[in-house]
Amino acid sequence: MPKQRPSEHIAHKPTYMGNINTHLQRRSQLFLALLIVYLGRKALGRFILSFLLRWRSGETPRLVHRATDGNKKLLSHCPSITKSKYYPPWRLFNGHLQTVRFAYDERGPEINYKRQLLKLPDGGVASLDWALLHDQNVPNTATDLNASASSSWLPDVESTRRTVIVLPGLTGGSPENYIRTTIAKLHKLGWQCVVLNARGCANTPVTTAQLFCSAYTGDLRYVLQQLSEKYHFAQEAFVAAGFSMGANVLVKYLGEDGDQTPLTGAVSVGNPFDLTICSANFGGSLLNRLTYDKALNSNLRELFFVQCDAAKQFENYPGVDLEAIKATRTVRDFDDTLTKHVFHYDTVDDYYSDAGSVKKLGGVRVPLLCINAEDDPISISAALPKDHEVEANPNIILCTTKSGGHLAFYESSLKQQNKEDCKNVANMWTVNPIAEFAEAVRLNKVEAVA
Repeated sequence: MPKQRPSEHIAHKPTYMGNINTHLQRRSQLFLALLIVYLGRKALGRFILSFLLRWRSGETPRLVHRATDGNKKLLSHCPSITKSKYYPPWRLFNGHLQTVRFAYDERGPEINYKRQLLKLPDGGVASLDWALLHDQNVPNTATDLNASASSSWLPDVESTRRTVIVLPGLTGGSPENYIRTTIAKLHKLGWQCVVLNARGCANTPVTTAQLFCSAYTGDLRYVLQQLSEKYHFAQEAFVAAGFSMGANVLVKYLGEDGDQTPLTGAVSVGNPFDLTICSANFGGSLLNRLTYDKALNSNLRELFFVQCDAAKQFENYPGVDLEAIKATRTVRDFDDTLTKHVFHYDTVDDYYSDAGSVKKLGGVRVPLLCINAEDDPISISAALPKDHEVEANPNIILCTTKSGGHLAFYESSLKQQNKEDCKNVANMWTVNPIAEFAEAVRLNKVEAVA
């Protein structure tokens, strides 16, 4: 993998007293918000308070893009980010609460997947979990997708049907609630979907001494090449939707391959963009170290040693110490003891510098919508591309909301509060702009042909 020199980053550190004042202000604001909610609920009742807070918290997404006719046409098909407001639930009034709720939320529609195991050039395996339109009403009885997995192309994939390929976040896969919720929305609009599970994720077998990382785009490139040779999705539309790490890999790939990609459009959600900045944020406070950093490291170790038992592939790998990996407690330490060796980086900082998709934005040649929350505690706002970096490329639209946390984007809906379905389905706002933008890409092609 080609190396890139780490970008120079000068951090302007706040003064000690400035830090104290900032913490005091935040605590005061939090206390005041809780007090207002408590007193308001006592005085007004739950329903009226919910209505008032929903009205008060409604926000119009911020859009950054170059003013072109193409972007104007695309956005005309995306009312959720141009004409409507995003209403986060009043109970989840900051990014931490949204993110924590999201981490334990297993609600979501059932999706009947069919698994295809695709052998990669180095002997590794990726799994493609197909969510086909004619299977959406068939009861999902599979408990182990690998048991019925096929190593051949599935005969019932519609070869010219508009299709979305979905890239989950770190250690995630097709069972995740945000993946299932997104697919269910796309199914309603006639899109067939396929989830690309990275090596080892969602019970994908690990057959070589390689997993995944935020900088490596080779597996995605190979899978897209194989799909484009077998099928003709682009006749209607072939769109990718990436989440978190999957979003970073997607955007980096798009920047590297430019107009050589078979994709006709893409959506990025919760992209960390600059891993150097996001990694520093993990270690920047005790809260982050004890919550997000610890949880993500635990997920990585659980995947490596238990879920896919990848460790046995690395027993004699040069530079890899399995006991040292077991002892890690941060994402950085995990990357320092495993990732940098597997992907041949001198230091973990070299890896983070190379991995950031923000450096590749200039090479993107297909319509790309990037959705991020400003209060995301993992893919933090400081790592977002600057306005001038977005506007420099006419193919990119950046959409940010003040609320949403990391991938959660829970939305309040008074109309559904008394419905039983709300207990079983997570109401995630992002499914709307994802589906609308995919449709916009398709409709723009239809209009161009006409």
